Amino acid sequence: MSQVLAFSDDASHAKCKRFSVLYQTLKNVGLKCGRQYELAVLGALSVMPVDIGVLADEIREVDAFLQTQKGYGIIGLNRKIRLMHAAMCAVMASCAAVTAANSGSSN
Repeated sequence: MSQVLAFSDDASHAKCKRFSVLYQTLKNVGLKCGRQYELAVLGALSVMPVDIGVLADEIREVDAFLQTQKGYGIIGLNRKIRLMHAAMCAVMASCAAVTAANSGSSN
């Protein structure tokens, strides 16, 4: 996760605080993340210039969708892996939104 956070130019304490807020927000809504590969994905999300609440909502929506898909239910990939995949989708959506916003502001 530290390598992912290093990509941001923000102060170290600000990056760590934002990551902690995202992690706790997800935990508070019942989405407990794993402590291995999942942390790097959350680190990437935490440095995105997007509101933490919006990120948490996006992850929760994608996680709920994935839960209904084959391979993500009771038999298949566990909940932490599903949540990591949901967070990856949120990273992609956030990147697209930031790119679109930056493209629109340069016109």
